[in-house]
Amino acid sequence: DIFSFGHEDFLLLFAGGNAGYPDNPYTLDSPATAKNVVAVGATYNGSTGANERANYSSEGPCRDGRLKPDLVAPGDSIISASGDSSHSTNNCSNKIKSGTSMATPTAAGAATLLRQYLREGYYPTGAALPGDSILPSAALMKAMLINGAVEVSASGQETMLQSLYPDDEQGWGRLLLDTALFFSSPSRESRGLRIWDKWNGSGIMTGGEDVYTVYVTSPDEPLKITVAWTEPPPSPLAGIALCHDLDLETVSPGGEIYRGNSFDQGASCPGGVKDAVNNVEEIFIPDPSTGTWTIKVRGAHIPFIPGFAGSSSQGYGLVVTFPDCGGCSLEVQSLTASDNGETGIDLGWPAVTGATWYQVYRASEGCGSGDDSFMFIGTSSANSYTDTLAEGGFTYAYRVRAADECGEGPVSPCAHAAFSGNCGLAPSFGGISQAEGSYSAGCSIDLSWNAASSNCPSNPGITYNIYRSLSPYEKPSAATLIETGVTAEAFSDSLVFPNLTYYYTVRAEDSGVSGGGPGNGGNEDPNEDVHHAPAHSGSYAFATFTDGGGD
Repeated sequence: DIFSFGHEDFLLLFAGGNAGYPDNPYTLDSPATAKNVVAVGATYNGSTGANERANYSSEGPCRDGRLKPDLVAPGDSIISASGDSSHSTNNCSNKIKSGTSMATPTAAGAATLLRQYLREGYYPTGAALPGDSILPSAALMKAMLINGAVEVSASGQETMLQSLYPDDEQGWGRLLLDTALFFSSPSRESRGLRIWDKWNGSGIMTGGEDVYTVYVTSPDEPLKITVAWTEPPPSPLAGIALCHDLDLETVSPGGEIYRGNSFDQGASCPGGVKDAVNNVEEIFIPDPSTGTWTIKVRGAHIPFIPGFAGSSSQGYGLVVTFPDCGGCSLEVQSLTASDNGETGIDLGWPAVTGATWYQVYRASEGCGSGDDSFMFIGTSSANSYTDTLAEGGFTYAYRVRAADECGEGPVSPCAHAAFSGNCGLAPSFGGISQAEGSYSAGCSIDLSWNAASSNCPSNPGITYNIYRSLSPYEKPSAATLIETGVTAEAFSDSLVFPNLTYYYTVRAEDSGVSGGGPGNGGNEDPNEDVHHAPAHSGSYAFATFTDGGGD
């Protein structure tokens, strides 16, 4: 989970384990129990075998009640390469093996094909267009894999989308990409696809809500909505692993409310209760009413997690599959971007007749950025948008798509601007690296650390703030601050008493004046790394000690 949160585009898949026989819950192996990964269970093999979970495939749930595995794939009697201990034999033999370790490469291969679909620009038109290339987050890929999964026992095309019973044996179902990916060639498919990929930097905060709509033209194809998010790791002492609680909700044309992960008799049920355990939520309506369905992703509780910069907002991958209603060809013809000097960069474009809303995409450099560098940051119902996430000193490039309830149109021309306002990025700093009592300087403790670097071009200077406490559990605060404005990567604290142990945290602060830091008002990094050392007496003498224990 730590790695996943720091590498949002890296999707990890792990075998669930082979301890499920005969009926053995809570047997998933770590690290398959991690929140942000895809845990893979096994089915038998073949056209009929894949419709049954392998009896040895480990079962969930996790100890905190999270649904695992995430999905299952064929893993029984799989033909694989067989090597030997020699690098010179060039052997090309194979062997047949069974287990979730054989199912996981199948799932990883499917994830690779899914990533290729997005990287080659098949979304949203269903045909490969380089200008539509997407660099997907792991959260989006996980949501797409789960959205495409079908009930294990479904034996044919006509039944696989009629019901869904998520459980601790099959997870969200058997892996099947075809039910999640939309293609327009050789003929347009009947099942449409919408995706929204918000990375954590542009995510929602506590109380925030993102709203989208899709139009269902027929009850003959199900409506399936999946959201997944990559979040910070839990405390090792936490009873529930979930740190950031998002809620998925959809409102039918008739006003009925469906909530994520509230299932009954093979489908989502109206009303229901919210899920506060999983970081995947899904809604499945096998025969949706015709009309506009409103989809909401709500930030129920997004606390800042100490030690994880940027964790006060939460991104997500949202996937909707529904009856195709023809897509969208509406196009924004021109785009302007200008620095307003205070709140961000203002965008404007001519209104497009028929557009329900507009989707805004941003790249971190100029318009020469690659097509896949543009990431979704928000929507606007008007023909204007202010990027309040822009940081001072940086240039950003933008594109906009007009959208309606059936799809999204081509990308607009690019516009770029540099923001001259405040930069609120904290410095990059690894924290204190050493604390040691000094014998040479009387009663003092020497601290040292590696240099920090500013992330704000307009605030390049760095100083350090020293925090000290008699407790390892006290957080850095004004009460524990003992020094600001230290310019070196070392500090000697002589205001200590002998024979006491002191605990230190060092934080870096840039040279800005609008970040609220205790030194000069700059941006201070939030690390809570602690090192401790005892203060030695300034006087000492060598002596001889004899152990009279007799042994």
